[in-house]
Amino acid sequence: MAINFLDEVYTQLEQLDLVSSRREFCEQWLGRAEGYVRTLRFYRYQPSVDVLSVLANRLDHYARHFSKSDVVVQERLETLKGDCWRDIEQRSRLAWMRAEASRSRERRQGDDVETQYKESMNG
Repeated sequence: MAINFLDEVYTQLEQLDLVSSRREFCEQWLGRAEGYVRTLRFYRYQPSVDVLSVLANRLDHYARHFSKSDVVVQERLETLKGDCWRDIEQRSRLAWMRAEASRSRERRQGDDVETQYKESMNG
């Protein structure tokens, strides 16, 4: 998930009058220091999974709060929350798949070395 997603969330929360500044967004919605988004942008980093889960939880909290009073706001917050969780799930899947592929490569390389050793002993 790119930094653009956090910008989109900020813009939507601002339009809903749920946040009034980037500082408030970073501190209250992301649980980070005021310069968090600026730092991500400068270093071209993705938001951490921890930050996305804090954001998703906060979006869920407010979606529940608005469930009876403003269904439109609730639906927008639910959509943003779902986007956060989808990204977390995708990154998690990618992490274990990479680890599994790495272990598989190591096993194959180990088998190749063992085969070469046996061949050199027989030759």
